[in-house]
Amino acid sequence: MDQSKLSKIEAVLEQAIDDGIFAGANALVYKDGEEQYYAQAGYADIENGVPIARDTIFRLYSMTKPITAVAAMILMQEGVLNLNEPVSKYLPGFKNQQVAALDGREPVHAEVRIVDLLRMTSGLIYEREEFDVGRQVGAVFSELEARRHTDKAMNTQDVANRLGQCDLMFQPGSHWRYGTSADVMAAVIEIASGQKYSEFLSDTILKPLGMNDTGFYVPKEKQSRLAKTYRETGNGLILDTNPFLGISIGMENPPAFESGGAGLVSTIDDYMRFARMLNDSGKCGSGNGHRGRSNDHKMCNDHRGRNGNDNNICNDSNIYNGGNENNDYHSNDYNDSTIYNGGNKNNDSRGNDYHRSNRSNGYNDHHHKKRNNHDDRGSLDGVRILSQKAVDYLTTPQVDEARAQEMIDSWNGSLDGFSYGNFMRILVNPGKATFMGSKGEYGWDGALGCYFLNSPEDNLSFVLNIQRKDSGTIDTTMRIRNIIFSAI
Repeated sequence: MDQSKLSKIEAVLEQAIDDGIFAGANALVYKDGEEQYYAQAGYADIENGVPIARDTIFRLYSMTKPITAVAAMILMQEGVLNLNEPVSKYLPGFKNQQVAALDGREPVHAEVRIVDLLRMTSGLIYEREEFDVGRQVGAVFSELEARRHTDKAMNTQDVANRLGQCDLMFQPGSHWRYGTSADVMAAVIEIASGQKYSEFLSDTILKPLGMNDTGFYVPKEKQSRLAKTYRETGNGLILDTNPFLGISIGMENPPAFESGGAGLVSTIDDYMRFARMLNDSGKCGSGNGHRGRSNDHKMCNDHRGRNGNDNNICNDSNIYNGGNENNDYHSNDYNDSTIYNGGNKNNDSRGNDYHRSNRSNGYNDHHHKKRNNHDDRGSLDGVRILSQKAVDYLTTPQVDEARAQEMIDSWNGSLDGFSYGNFMRILVNPGKATFMGSKGEYGWDGALGCYFLNSPEDNLSFVLNIQRKDSGTIDTTMRIRNIIFSAI
């Protein structure tokens, strides 16, 4: 890639910081399995003068969703989940649902299926005060917050079942609407796998990929690396400490509710390893991201990197795995209901342990050794997470043109040319997009400005981390995208 063009990324970041758009950010570009560019600018903590660093920890918010989608693909490829199954098979709160109608409510014509969750066609929405359905959802998150620090804290399954008892915005499958589907998907994964969601992610994705700084909370010894969250007031940035979508801003303790739609924190190198696992083909880098590159690589030794010292990279893979031992995630308010696990009638929501056959160690066995060809999508550094067919399904548009247009309209046109599927945008018509890109590119963003894309055609991956409330894909992100694609 043209380094003279990529070097303009840092200037774009600096200008945005000078303009008060956000406090700080870092950006990372990989192509053909090799790091091409890294930049950082601004502050992780303005008040205490802490600059953004390569190991700064960011709240992903909705960039959690693609990881949840991969978790679902793992269970699908193992034959544990059938995406055509009704969600009520796993979560009794989804039985006998009602749909909001002009003259009140009406029963669902067909139950919400797992595939409806992954496509955001379930009828589940986020909190919106202008709709009765949105107010019902808001009441669930208010209850979650009120019970957070009690011995009756709502766990992942509790929240999902309560969301299922809210009215749906529309008949399942009939429209596209962004909402809490990924949170419900996490609960389905818990029940289908028999594991707490954080444990499942740790065993199947995070540990195998060496994503040691990714999880649902930030332990005390890493708190100094967690970026602060800011919001724009019209008169500059101010610190924001309000919980959002059931997630504590401080991230100090293992949460009972592990949000599959918004709950993870991560670093730029951790998320890049996830992105590369899905995208890398052909020439593959060695080792663990920038840490595996040769010692003469300047980016590992200059002020933007880690000073060549990786001793502060946490190798304690258990720090994000447990959750609060005092919170029994298996408990919920539906103990008198019959729950089905993978087709087996079972009154214990934990199901059976058939999935556990060496899963925690299995990512070093013969199932996950790198394939001897030039397409290693679904694997990284010899560790296979998904089959190539599963990656194909994950990254293929899943909604029709009408549903895709509903997504585009709800994003104020910034997703022109894109379709949707498995919690990600997918570029189907680059000529309609308002920025450069290649057909088949996919990714997602987060409410605080984190953003990632994979472009299979270019074997390109890009991750950007920002922490400003109500961001999503901002002007700065689009400018950086254009620089990156022009540098190919």
